Amino acid sequence: MKNIWIAALVILMGSCAGEMVPQSQIPNRAQTNLQTQYPSAQNVEWSKKRKDKVTTYTATFKNNGEKMKVTFNEQGNMLQ
Repeated sequence: MKNIWIAALVILMGSCAGEMVPQSQIPNRAQTNLQTQYPSAQNVEWSKKRKDKVTTYTATFKNNGEKMKVTFNEQGNMLQ
């Protein structure tokens, strides 16, 4: 029974995080807005999440040594 709970938790955690996607699948405007707002961003990793027919893209990166996360909508506008 314990293994079932662990498996369910792992699946749930994976579905909340979104799927990692290559930069080539990220809207150009989102990439441009990230570079404009955070020109020192390094080690950028993108993830994509779809919920209730809405797709968002999240960039996780380091900016001046601080780990940051920014989310964009399908049009490339920054949400948070």
